[in-house]
Amino acid sequence: MITVAKGKLIVALVLSVIIAFFVYYFWYSEKGLDPNTIVVSIDRMPDVLNPVLSRNAQALIISRPVFGGITKPSGEKVSDFSLDVASEINQREDEKNVYDIVMRQGVKWHDGRDLTARDILYTYQCLKEPDNKSPLRGYINELIRDITVQDELHLTIEFVTPIAPGDALWVLDFGLIPSVFRNKSMPINLLRSSIGMDFSKEPVGLGPYQVESIGNNQVKLRRATNDALVENVVFQLQYDVAIRVKKLIDQKVDLLLDVDPQYFEELKKAGIQYCDYLPFAFYAVAYNLQRYPFSDAVFRRALNASLDKRKVARDALSGENGDNYVNYGPFPHNAHRLFRQFKEVFPYDPSKAKDLLARSSYRGERLELIYPSSYGSMGERIARSVADMFRRLGIAVEVIELGRNFFSKLESRDYSMAVVYETGFNRQYNIVPLFHSQGARNITGLRDGKTDELLLSWENTVIMDEKYPLSKELHQRISEVVPYTFLFTLPKRAYFSRRLKEVNIVDADAILGSISKWRIDVEAH
Repeated sequence: MITVAKGKLIVALVLSVIIAFFVYYFWYSEKGLDPNTIVVSIDRMPDVLNPVLSRNAQALIISRPVFGGITKPSGEKVSDFSLDVASEINQREDEKNVYDIVMRQGVKWHDGRDLTARDILYTYQCLKEPDNKSPLRGYINELIRDITVQDELHLTIEFVTPIAPGDALWVLDFGLIPSVFRNKSMPINLLRSSIGMDFSKEPVGLGPYQVESIGNNQVKLRRATNDALVENVVFQLQYDVAIRVKKLIDQKVDLLLDVDPQYFEELKKAGIQYCDYLPFAFYAVAYNLQRYPFSDAVFRRALNASLDKRKVARDALSGENGDNYVNYGPFPHNAHRLFRQFKEVFPYDPSKAKDLLARSSYRGERLELIYPSSYGSMGERIARSVADMFRRLGIAVEVIELGRNFFSKLESRDYSMAVVYETGFNRQYNIVPLFHSQGARNITGLRDGKTDELLLSWENTVIMDEKYPLSKELHQRISEVVPYTFLFTLPKRAYFSRRLKEVNIVDADAILGSISKWRIDVEAH
């Protein structure tokens, strides 16, 4: 029999549970501050979560904590590598281009299957397969000649030329994928099989986090190994940069990987922490070479010569000096140090620009310069600064801001000229997908046999003494063709919530390289 006192006690307990639930819901769920989840706000969904195929920046970022490699970057320093699934990497004394790899025992894929040397060989074969159009294919071809399996845990890697042990570490950090998925052998051609495409929807890797779900404008990862301190990581899609910033200030998300400078002061006043890093990416003005008047190379050269890139950089940075970030051709300023010697072929020269314009086929038509709203106010500042300089040249330009359809217009080449932010590179800066006639990321419609020939030679050349003159020739050729006006590579600033601790973001090639060491302080609000 329930007495009055017991009844009051039960009611009090029920009420306390209800109150606790609502406190949790409105504090953590509503604010996005689940004590076991890091929430990252992104402006685009990953194109595909497969390290062999991944091309856009979001895919590369999310893939890092999911897919392990023979080696791995720490993410705590630039180009700082250590062993991952390998326990030993030994260079042969008599053959300096050959390394014997010993793998750690007991390493398992997220689906429970044991990692074997055959998986590494299979990944290598997928990277080399032309039909996969892997962005890593170029540097894999130019550096690795062959991989041979010795037994389940031993393999031999033959490089094209002798390579120092320190260099071998960064070459071998490519993400690994399994040779068997759902008890079926995976095909080398990943794009022409249903199982290959299924893997990209429900991928399994070797990293500290595994994919739990992809959909509803988010990617959810959950802890796969004891190395990870936080249980879950969720990537939420939000196109609008202002909304992303507000959510961070309101403690509804934990991390923004790229913030427009116009919000720096607001975030500083809110006491939000940040890290600066230099990305492998660049801003440029892309021209549709299949559309008049951009089919005229003389016209494109006039546009290039009319742009004061330093002024555009200052406008982009709201008055800050951006001179050190300017690019003078297809190889950005943070590519190989030797490439920084290359001079701009059509530098800023208003008089020369007017002369070229007079000799071009342009006859006063109004042209459109598009940019996406997802670039925020920086994108707008760049677009308007560029348009102002084009108008001074005598070009009638209308600046148009677009939403999500901006990227589909680029892919279908349904545009005239656009402010673009080319991402998805690693430290090798493989530019072949952008400029080859059949390149997967060729948005300009460039079709130039000489450029194609140079790109293939460049992609398959390893020794810098041979690669340097090819790079210089490529710089000259692409600059003369002018599919883009290359602007600059600006530093990025990642902001993160007060409750995140031990955050270190310095290496653009491993932005989340140290995420397994991050922790959440539940008392920091």
